Amino acid sequence: MTDKEKRADEILDAAMAILVEEGWKGASMVAIARRANASKETLYAWFGNRQGLFEALIRRNAGQVDAALSAEGPLAEVMARFGTALLDLQLGEGALALNRVAIADVGRDPSLGRLLVETGRGKSLPLLAAHLGRAVEEGTVILDDPKQAVEDFLGLLKGDQQIVHLLGAGQRQDHEKRAAHATRQWFRLYGTAPIPG
Repeated sequence: MTDKEKRADEILDAAMAILVEEGWKGASMVAIARRANASKETLYAWFGNRQGLFEALIRRNAGQVDAALSAEGPLAEVMARFGTALLDLQLGEGALALNRVAIADVGRDPSLGRLLVETGRGKSLPLLAAHLGRAVEEGTVILDDPKQAVEDFLGLLKGDQQIVHLLGAGQRQDHEKRAAHATRQWFRLYGTAPIPG
């Protein structure tokens, strides 16, 4: 990672902290520059505007989940790893704050919400569907529609947890355990043999 990339990460960390603490209204470029110990000029030069800065933040977050899908291994391990990473991200304070902003702003400007969908679901779910396609070829699973199978996994994985957390009523839980459970249940639906555990 270059010095500029490290510095950009620090700025994104500062933006996320302010978003969590003060919400969208408090997350001005001035406040972010102050928190990051950077100049406004740097922020505008690197990110264009506040929207661009938060787009970079969304892309960075999505990259964490995509990394869980880039590793090879048995499908059950890939799914459990992806599930854990997805829950860690989506139920974390930062992603919840971004989702709240996108939801609150959707009537006036749906671009942030669209970006969340395109950068998150739009990238990660096809990667998981590709893993499922390979598993079909290997005979590990039987399914007709990889996209529907991914949706079924997400339903088992997340249930109503994201909305409960968005509303501030969520309880901390073991994401690894929840992802392993969802994976086992999914394999009962689609697997040619149950997975251990």
